[in-house]
Amino acid sequence: MQYFLAGGEPTTPPRDALIETMRTKGNAIPLWQYHYARLQKSVPLLWYGAPSLPPQDAFLENILLQIPEIEHGQPLRVRLQIDFDDYTLSCAISYSTIYTEYQAGYDKIGLRVCIYDDAPLAAHLLSKLKRIPQVAYSRAAQYATAQGLDDAFVINNAHCITESSIANVFWVEGDKLYTPPLSEGCIAGVFRSYMLDNINGIEQQPLTLQALENASEVWLSNAVRGIRWVVECAGKRYGNRLFETYKKLNAIILNGS
Repeated sequence: MQYFLAGGEPTTPPRDALIETMRTKGNAIPLWQYHYARLQKSVPLLWYGAPSLPPQDAFLENILLQIPEIEHGQPLRVRLQIDFDDYTLSCAISYSTIYTEYQAGYDKIGLRVCIYDDAPLAAHLLSKLKRIPQVAYSRAAQYATAQGLDDAFVINNAHCITESSIANVFWVEGDKLYTPPLSEGCIAGVFRSYMLDNINGIEQQPLTLQALENASEVWLSNAVRGIRWVVECAGKRYGNRLFETYKKLNAIILNGS
């Protein structure tokens, strides 16, 4: 594995690359074992003949060595871009500061989200991988920004919602928590996996537009922000009663415990 620190966000290569977006806490990366497990499964799926990743602890150590600011204790968003060329894996690393006030604000007011349906996703073997280029997600984010909203849901060919432009989706109906299965075409998110491991009874089923309308709560999750709740989508307002119970899971990335 070759490591290098990128100046800003790595440039998207003309071929496929894997990306991994993480949050630091002190001199550590919470949920690193989940990030590593996802990459370990993704590399052989995306590239024939690719070598194995370095051992988990050695990989983490090399990443942390590339981030001098980590010793200051400021939480950072770290982005890995894994590429395969000439039978060699390379890892470009970039990072930026996370402003904790941003998280606290949205915990109070919730996110406003729209639905982007101009580029439906197809579910297949590689759809669960977090990789670039992924034009539908970037277009969905642009669509949300143009409307002054926080995020946008993307849909699949069955016109079911798979996730948002940057997060997996969960919803509550009748005190039951649901999330779409990977067979719907969503990315195998790290925080999604953590929630499935730590919340009993989550059911996996397609998120139809009718289910979105019937939901009492809608949440988004990723490994940088944890769980956040949606207050409004397409004119429908949502609550956050159950979210207030389960937002404690965010402590794993906010506090490292």
